[in-house]
Amino acid sequence: MNNFFDNLKYLFWVTLIVVFAFLTISVSTKPVDYFSVYIGFLLSFLGIYFNDYFTKPNIKICLGSEDESPNGTLKFVHINIINLDNPSWFFIFRRRSAEYCKVKLKILNTDGNTLCSFFGRWSSKGEPITSDRKIDISKFPEGVIASVSPSKSLDELQEGKMAVAVKFHNENPCYGFNDWSYAYDFKHPQFALQRGKYKVNVEVQTSSQRFYKDFTLNNQSLDIKDFTLTSKAVSC
Repeated sequence: MNNFFDNLKYLFWVTLIVVFAFLTISVSTKPVDYFSVYIGFLLSFLGIYFNDYFTKPNIKICLGSEDESPNGTLKFVHINIINLDNPSWFFIFRRRSAEYCKVKLKILNTDGNTLCSFFGRWSSKGEPITSDRKIDISKFPEGVIASVSPSKSLDELQEGKMAVAVKFHNENPCYGFNDWSYAYDFKHPQFALQRGKYKVNVEVQTSSQRFYKDFTLNNQSLDIKDFTLTSKAVSC
């Protein structure tokens, strides 16, 4: 909705500039300086373009934390979705929040075959369960969509933490993770991944943009200490 109003605002200003220019030309008794009019139009459109370019969300997909349960029975691996703001010295433009963010996770084997694909669950959202610990499917859409506010640095995490997979100690498989995992005590059979190495495609979808990054999921032993998510990229 914010993008709609932003575009409406740009359209309003462009229309106003065009109307003003033609009114000026029509009432002028002097020869029209078409070059100046052209430069005025060009500068107006450049202003609109740069405003959009430097204020639209700037999504970075980074490695997140590796969280073990206190008793050491299971471990989650995460990614962080960060909407990185412009530097503080670049005060003219600030980034907008990324609205209606969804993250699609696709896990593939080493041959490139897709094993499972699902929308991830934002950790900032409440668990999709009722007070008596039963599954509440009505909460599933809420867990999939989030608005990610701008962060001043890659170390400042707003709403963007998301679990990719979970592994139980001394068990062979690990499991992809999302809201549906709660219905299977985190062991969703369709998300089961036997021992091995896997490629994880991450696609972040906002209301108007798409961002992509690949990771490697390592599940090569029974020990959760060896269960990791890695990336070839040096940084986000």
